[in-house]
Amino acid sequence: MMDDCSMTSAEVREKLLGALGLDLVGPIGEVSPYAREKLEQSPSRWYLTGFLVPRDRRVVRDLGVSPLQQQSLNLQADLEEEDEQENDLDDTAAERPTGADDTDKETPKASGKPRFLPSSLGLTVLAPGNCHSLRVIARWGDYAPVEADETDDDDQGDHLGDDSPDYDPSIGGELQEMLEGIGEEDQKKKHKRGPMIWERTPGWSELTIELDNQKDQLSEADLPGSNGLKLAWICRHTPREALDPALALDGAITVSIYLVNDRQGIVGPGKDLTYAFQAELEIQCVPGFVPRPGLSGLKSSDEDLRIADLQYRDVFDFAVGHNVSAAPDAFGEKCHVVRSAWIPTATVELVQPAQIAGVELRMEALGLLADHAAALRALEPLATEYDQWILGQRATEFSFPERRDISAKLLDRAAMVALRIHEGVQLLADEKVFTAFRIANRAMAMQARQRMAQSKEIRPEDASEPEWRPFQLAFLLMNLKGVVDPKSEDRENVELLFFPTGGGKTEAYLGLAAFSLVFRRLREGVSGVVPKYAGVTVLMRYTLRLLTLDQMGRAASLICALELIRREDLTKLGKWPFEIGLWVGAASTPNHMGHRRDEKSMVYRVTAFKNGTDSRRPIPIEKCPWCGRKFEKESYELYPGIDDATDLHIHCLNENCAFSGDNHLPVLMVDEPIYRRLPGFLIATVDKFASMPWRGDIASLFGKVTAYERDQGFVGLDGETRAQGTIAMPQKLPPPELIIQDELHLISGPLGTIAGLFETAIEALSCRDGVVPKIVSSTATVRRA
Repeated sequence: MMDDCSMTSAEVREKLLGALGLDLVGPIGEVSPYAREKLEQSPSRWYLTGFLVPRDRRVVRDLGVSPLQQQSLNLQADLEEEDEQENDLDDTAAERPTGADDTDKETPKASGKPRFLPSSLGLTVLAPGNCHSLRVIARWGDYAPVEADETDDDDQGDHLGDDSPDYDPSIGGELQEMLEGIGEEDQKKKHKRGPMIWERTPGWSELTIELDNQKDQLSEADLPGSNGLKLAWICRHTPREALDPALALDGAITVSIYLVNDRQGIVGPGKDLTYAFQAELEIQCVPGFVPRPGLSGLKSSDEDLRIADLQYRDVFDFAVGHNVSAAPDAFGEKCHVVRSAWIPTATVELVQPAQIAGVELRMEALGLLADHAAALRALEPLATEYDQWILGQRATEFSFPERRDISAKLLDRAAMVALRIHEGVQLLADEKVFTAFRIANRAMAMQARQRMAQSKEIRPEDASEPEWRPFQLAFLLMNLKGVVDPKSEDRENVELLFFPTGGGKTEAYLGLAAFSLVFRRLREGVSGVVPKYAGVTVLMRYTLRLLTLDQMGRAASLICALELIRREDLTKLGKWPFEIGLWVGAASTPNHMGHRRDEKSMVYRVTAFKNGTDSRRPIPIEKCPWCGRKFEKESYELYPGIDDATDLHIHCLNENCAFSGDNHLPVLMVDEPIYRRLPGFLIATVDKFASMPWRGDIASLFGKVTAYERDQGFVGLDGETRAQGTIAMPQKLPPPELIIQDELHLISGPLGTIAGLFETAIEALSCRDGVVPKIVSSTATVRRA
């Protein structure tokens, strides 16, 4: 047996799919260790799907079973009906208003819930015009009650449980002995099972369907040995015009084949005897099936559908299912077998970046570029190769003019992106832009090494050299102009990072965030006592709080890298630290410092956690974002003291970490320090913006401050100065310049509707002298972007 630790992700996935199929449908396929399983419960209640009921449910009294089995069936039916009534009553009670009058004496009756179960499943395929026959194989499982004996234990197919079923004292015999010692009342508290065992018998039948002279007429045939299962099929001629011209076929035959349960139905006990469980249909075609055209999006007015039609024109569909999904065994354009599938699956291929000759993708190498000429040599090939790719795509020939039109439209947009990449490379001739670009690459490389070191449990210097993926570097370069030149047209573009999950979207916009944070300091200058370059530069919004907390660690690692770089050169990057703030609701972290008797304050939470009276961590981050060491009680420091705390300092207890000892992490978790220190990177949920009309101090996040207290922070419009040496601000701080909206698809639906109420206000507050903030969004699943 394979060691679980050595299993690949694909093998784990197959095991999970197999377990899910066994749980919901039952034994599937020709060979299964559970082919003759035994269940203590009727299979229609055990399995959720995968079975066909008779299309004609007539009452049949002679079930062909023994009197003991008939009595067991009746008892089981009574128990199942009682179960369903209890469930219905529970559902109805759950739907009742919680404020119902206490004087209500009658429990509302459960309404009937009809179940609509399939009696057939089918597949439609395209056979080539010269195909004369198709081979059809049907598989299913029949279950019948058998009398339980001493051998029916846990070894019977792993489905037979330990709990004994309910019983009727009048049954006697083997069942009475099996249930001996179990009280009736105790047993009724357990699963409601019938006092019998349902044994599975696998079924298999084959039929050859002749396609000649059967056009446009319904045909039927009994499946040998199936006791009432049938095949029904109809053939239609498909003209050449309806097929993809690239196939070069004169025509094809559309064949729809159905597996139908035509058994005599039973109403009441024993109905499962006539069900066909784990029903499966397989169709084989020797010359191979014809790919179905799939041209629904070709002439659609929805641009998304037209784009999908273009991009997936080489993805072939060989069958469509009816009451079931289709699973073709396809290899490129060849497919000889299609099967029905109750649990449809699809493999999403991993996106791997292409190798581009002459392009420098190593972050550390880009961080050490000597001058603009070196930058041109390292980066210009990226834009040049993109130009060449676009030219090659324009030469593509299409079978349909509609695809040619949408392709030209997309390539025109791509050409605009290529031009923006060229402009970004040229902007590096500016000394400040070039310096910010280098530092951003250094910071991204440092945080990447730290993250790899944590995940692989190695030293950062032993981690592989961090590299950009081509699209990440292209995204950074194409947005430089929009960040550097506030009056450019690019500034008003809302950029969308639309890439599969795990493809690297976060690193792309974090790279742009690092550049924006550094460039503000270089642009505003760091001389003077007042840090006029301070304030919120990057504002990241989330609709869901859980996603906010997940990304906090990754962004905090970048801020740690920037802070370490700043300490190396205070004359260039200033004395005010790079910091990141988490601005979320009180359910995640206390929103004010408070005092030790205020249970909703940070002071109380930290004190209680250190004293062991509260096991909750004061903040939702459990480990150091730089080295990965878990925080402990000594990691949290109320500064300057418990009785007059104004800040929460978080220290790493790893002596080798850069943020241990007196060097606390540049992370702010409480509203009051956030409003005062104004972290350059702020991660927030929209519920905090909902408090803007009632909290005047929030205005400081948009640069509206009146004074600066040395080394303490800023005073908002309605704040009070406390420190000596407070300096009046000669001008407001710059507002947020980069807004990141991750998980863009969440703007749809109720959450997005509520969030949308604040979008206009946030953008207006971030405007200064007609200059709007740059907005970047990211998602893996969105339509009509």
